[in-house]
Amino acid sequence: ENHFRQHVVELSFTDKVTITDRNQVITLKEKLTNNLMQWHSKWSLLIDCSNIMSVNEELTDEFDRVFKFMRGFFMKSVLGYSPADKASKYPFKVYRSRHKAAAELEGEGLMSGNDANCSSRKQT
Repeated sequence: ENHFRQHVVELSFTDKVTITDRNQVITLKEKLTNNLMQWHSKWSLLIDCSNIMSVNEELTDEFDRVFKFMRGFFMKSVLGYSPADKASKYPFKVYRSRHKAAAELEGEGLMSGNDANCSSRKQT
């Protein structure tokens, strides 16, 4: 059975976004909190960064506060994947591919990309 979805919350944006102010970070926190109210087990946050064009570096402390708050909701870690631009900086660790980030979360090497149902790891 694929247990990856049972302990990973995946966040993605359908449109291109630029995170420039504290209110955007607070809105993100509130939306995540609403979805996590029923979770009572450890989980990790996996963020698709392909549509996050940039994050204001001055918001790093605000993101740190959100992540600290989320640890109270059993969050273990935060990882991103597919940066919009290789020069982009994010307030969390980012991998170039989803299966690499999934492998890091699972701690099982590259095989966990298959468990996470990564399309780039599937045989056709």
